[in-house]
Amino acid sequence: MKIMLVDDEPVFLEQLKELIVRIASEEGPYSFEIIAECYSGQMALDQIPFLIPDVIITDIKMSAMDGIELAHKVQQRWPSTAVIIISGFSTFDYARDALRANVEEYLLKPIEADAVRSVLLRIQERLMNKTYSRSKEILQLILESKRNASLPELIQERLFPYSNYGLLIVPDHDFSIDNDLLLPQSLSTEKSYYSKAKSYLDEQEELWVLRTKSRRELAILIGFHTDSALKLHNLLPFSQHHFMNKGLSPSIAYSDNLIHLADINIIQQKLIDELYKNLVIGEPKFISLADFSEPLHDDFLIKADEVEQLSLYLNKSDWKQIKKLIYHLFQNWGSKKTPLLYLEKNVKSIVRLLEQQLPPIDIVTSKTLEIRIEEICFVSSSFSETADSFWDLIIHVFQPQVQESDSGALLFQQIESYISSHLKEALTLGDLMKHFHISSSYLCNLFRNNSGKSFVEYITALRVEKAKSLMLNYPSMLLKDISEIVGYQDHHYFSRVFKTVVGTTPKEFKNMN
Repeated sequence: MKIMLVDDEPVFLEQLKELIVRIASEEGPYSFEIIAECYSGQMALDQIPFLIPDVIITDIKMSAMDGIELAHKVQQRWPSTAVIIISGFSTFDYARDALRANVEEYLLKPIEADAVRSVLLRIQERLMNKTYSRSKEILQLILESKRNASLPELIQERLFPYSNYGLLIVPDHDFSIDNDLLLPQSLSTEKSYYSKAKSYLDEQEELWVLRTKSRRELAILIGFHTDSALKLHNLLPFSQHHFMNKGLSPSIAYSDNLIHLADINIIQQKLIDELYKNLVIGEPKFISLADFSEPLHDDFLIKADEVEQLSLYLNKSDWKQIKKLIYHLFQNWGSKKTPLLYLEKNVKSIVRLLEQQLPPIDIVTSKTLEIRIEEICFVSSSFSETADSFWDLIIHVFQPQVQESDSGALLFQQIESYISSHLKEALTLGDLMKHFHISSSYLCNLFRNNSGKSFVEYITALRVEKAKSLMLNYPSMLLKDISEIVGYQDHHYFSRVFKTVVGTTPKEFKNMN
């Protein structure tokens, strides 16, 4: 935190300087820094545009321009700069004038170290929160931009004073499927990660939990001062354990020596590419950009003779052999540890063959098939689970004449009943998996097959419909109470979700009806 001292008495200025230096030494080397000592209010005003102090500590009685007048001018031109006035006058008039000037604190002489420390720490905490929010907004914009973004030197110096950076890309199972606006509960995992991961860093180092443009991954950027390789080495296993999803640890792609912030957009995309080229179902790993080697593409892709064999069985409508071949293919891909990128390509190739040789399906179903395939592959914990879910998808979409026992409709009725009675709670896929003892991919299929929606789309629509019903039937009920009843503790978040689904805010909907 940068401090400017203002007093026309050199002796008192020196005493004040010694006091703040002592406080800074007790609080840490990076806590408080005196950047200027000014002997008049006008001298301070001349230097502020070039130094941009966070705090100005000024005496109240000075020749030419007193502390109150200086505070007024500072608040008019630089409202984010806090002003602390030190006064030898305890009369109400002076204190009132200080309040009118929006002064942060009015301290009486003789000044006490604890009083100065207390107000400086309060300002520092506020500045840190404000600075962090601003720096996170800037970084998110850089990640989502289509080209490199250079930062002004002053912003670089004030918000990003780090010698180098590390970048982690972590696939996010919850956000990969649905719009992140619809699952506010998922944000708690990020907040928890931030508070715990900070313990791996020095006091003046920082990290930001961001989102890639696709919203399918978390991008964790860490600003280092020293020992970046060692700290990142310790952060990787912690991150993998923290973001474990439904008992499955994620693979993480990382770069440990990023010097320029302008490069994070390019590095981010490279890491995402390498992540999915190397990500294997059920095989969590750390993927470094430094030691990446290109996998053998052809070895992972479905073979021409396998496609011919499948086509032959389709012509004969031999679904017993089709099922046997599909399960054999998944077993073979699993033994080769086929990366997710190539697994998706293989499965989509099979679907295209089915669409070509079977009676046509409606265009809406056809368009959602790719989304469902990505969903199945992404949330599965093993190749055998993926095979089961894919076969279940084939049965539901293409409806071949095969004998398959299907208890899915009955199970989905039980799930619907459970959700209705627990709508107020922060329900997740993991909760349903645990309660009904089923896999995540099978559960995703159940929602798609029986409701035409994903889990999040289904539960959000249910909550919004219940909210609409409460508004219509109980017009005097507060929107805050309605949001809690339908499962949103933050009523501002509920309003954003409601507007996303309905097209109007809850208040507008209530007034219209």
